[in-house]
Amino acid sequence: MLFKYMKSKITITAIILLLVIVQQGPAQNNELKFNLVEGVNGTLLGKITAITQDRNGYMWFAGQGAECLYRYDGNRMVSFKKDTLNPNSLGGTNPETIYADDSGMIWVGFNDKGDIGLDQFNPATGIFKHYGRATNDLSPGSVSAILRDHKGILWVGTNNGLDRLDEKTGKFIHYRNEPGNPRSLSSNNVRAIYEDRRGDLWIGTGLYWENNDNDDGGLNRFDRNNETFTQYLNDPKNPLSLINNKVRAIFEDSRGTFWVGTSGDGLHTMDRSTGSFERRLYNPAKPDELSRPKLKPGNQDHITFINEDSTGAIWIGTDAAGINRYDPVTKKITHYESGNGFPDSTCWNGFISRDGVLWISTEDSKLLYRADPFHKSIYSIPTINLAVSFLEDRKGYLWVATGGNGLLKYDHQKNLI
Repeated sequence: MLFKYMKSKITITAIILLLVIVQQGPAQNNELKFNLVEGVNGTLLGKITAITQDRNGYMWFAGQGAECLYRYDGNRMVSFKKDTLNPNSLGGTNPETIYADDSGMIWVGFNDKGDIGLDQFNPATGIFKHYGRATNDLSPGSVSAILRDHKGILWVGTNNGLDRLDEKTGKFIHYRNEPGNPRSLSSNNVRAIYEDRRGDLWIGTGLYWENNDNDDGGLNRFDRNNETFTQYLNDPKNPLSLINNKVRAIFEDSRGTFWVGTSGDGLHTMDRSTGSFERRLYNPAKPDELSRPKLKPGNQDHITFINEDSTGAIWIGTDAAGINRYDPVTKKITHYESGNGFPDSTCWNGFISRDGVLWISTEDSKLLYRADPFHKSIYSIPTINLAVSFLEDRKGYLWVATGGNGLLKYDHQKNLI
């Protein structure tokens, strides 16, 4: 679908942006530098938790620190806040996630503070429609994921199950774990909603950072005909099952290979026709074979992302052991970690921009890294604070949401590498 570019000729209001300026020079010496750009009044935007772009090219930001939803048209930042005197204003004060669907509607999910869980914003009317936990029976808890599938169905993932919105009635249909029912959702802690090219809906569950039930979680495939789930769980007696139930990373590559990343030594490729998994375990005798990076002793590490660059290489990021780059042609792995080509060991998120570059946020050093798939090198970019989310807009600008210091904006056209 074609998208319109963002509008212009409007002044900037209160926001903090960090504009990336790329310095010309040889690739091996190139360093991306960020310059701070403040709003007219020097007001900070606060913590940005999510970024999206609508069909008209507008950028949207969920800002928890300032309790706002922001829309940016290329020149002006417009904020939307909760107004207790206006029932058509933003419904909550802690936006957690945001999603722009193909119809032009903007969906905002809030965390578990307050009774409003989900808003639908119509940019044409300027009205927020509220789907409260009490009035419309949205599942309680934080909204962690929003997806409208190819059939136009809106799905909402929370830490209390998966919800499907019936837009005719404005009510939610709930899908939750039912103990003893193997056709129910395997866990109520929804972490990822993914639709593959076949139109199958996949739900990744399990909270890996909490000291909860180690068996809680699993991968689920939704059966649209009878509205049940096929659960894929770890079975200690079955080497073709998941090795761990904490599922965060789900990805289908350009060759149709279906990848699943979990905690532990949890890189898998899945045969969706049989439901079996091939565990891609780390082999110290063959460290260049396909696997996630080697687990460190005593570490309960997990795979944070799986993605594919423009060369077809697969990148596997982990929380504590660096990154692996898998070349499907040579069948070889290149490992990047502190002291071995990558200045860090923690990887929180990964994003592939249109030029095929992999952008990596780290958990400890609060740096953003740019991985050039052609030079197979990684360059560091200081970001002042943890980079938590990425989005590339229709003009080729890369937007980076940080954990407390506003936004970063990178102009690809000035990249002279």
